[in-house]
Amino acid sequence: MQKLKLMVCTMTTNKNYHSTPYVWHKGSYMAGEIIDDRWVYYDYYGEDENPEKNRYEENPQKFSYRLIDEKYNDYTSLIFTPKYIKLLSNETNVSDEKVLDYICNVVFREENEKTRERNNKKRREKYETKKIYG
Repeated sequence: MQKLKLMVCTMTTNKNYHSTPYVWHKGSYMAGEIIDDRWVYYDYYGEDENPEKNRYEENPQKFSYRLIDEKYNDYTSLIFTPKYIKLLSNETNVSDEKVLDYICNVVFREENEKTRERNNKKRREKYETKKIYG
């Protein structure tokens, strides 16, 4: 999987952590940084199914997360589910499980749908090839 294209990312080193990871710059927010050689992502929780509408400075419901293993950042056929995500902070008024579901079903929705369609297309092609030559 590509590095979360929908988010603007900033990199820091282990010595120089970003002091305000949720601060907006020119209409975008800094959604991630590298801490201890791992991507850490920041986002806002909200009731809207479009995550962009939940991303505004005044929203106090913030959370941060990372993938349980960095190798998943490079996977192209992985559908993200809560078992692949570690919640680092939860400043929302909902449970950790609900935030993890939000990350998978709202934040990763578009990427998961594209991956699911690509996986299904490959499976159909493989099946058709096997059917023809099998």
